[in-house]
Amino acid sequence: MEDIGEAIVAVFVSILVSAISLLLFMVFVAGLIGKIANKLGLLSDEGAAWFGISFGIPVGIVFASVVFVYSFKKIRRYGRSE
Repeated sequence: MEDIGEAIVAVFVSILVSAISLLLFMVFVAGLIGKIANKLGLLSDEGAAWFGISFGIPVGIVFASVVFVYSFKKIRRYGRSE
């Protein structure tokens, strides 16, 4: 029973961490790339916004999935002395 409780806590914490990493990736990485491309004259303002959406969401979801799996495994192994 204790193992199920640990798994539930690990899932909730991993979901929280992956959601935060998705938002940070979309805002900072995709937004920064779009802003740089806009400043260089490669994209318009609207193009930079669409770049942030079309690049930031799919790559951010992949990044958040990797963060979820990694944090879930780390939290589940935390405190075990095997």
